[in-house]
Amino acid sequence: AQTNTNDPREVEARVLLKSANQLQALQGKWDSMTHAELDETLTYNRNIWMMFVDTAIEDNSGERPMALRNNIANLGIFIFKQTVDILADPRKEKLSI
Repeated sequence: AQTNTNDPREVEARVLLKSANQLQALQGKWDSMTHAELDETLTYNRNIWMMFVDTAIEDNSGERPMALRNNIANLGIFIFKQTVDILADPRKEKLSI
């Protein structure tokens, strides 16, 4: 993706859109999906957010204000909790969050 664009924000947007599309597709085929598909989709999304959280926590460059970094970290923590909740008690409506 980076060879096609120089803008890191565009790369981030594409990765987030891919994950959102995967979550929507999973929700659309909920009755026929396997646990492996659920786990794979949630793991992909969680890994994306782990990178965002890591970057937000470790970024001391001053390019991103502390409030933004905190918001990214808090959103990531929310995603992590939701992932665990969905895996512990899989329900289609939980993917809407």
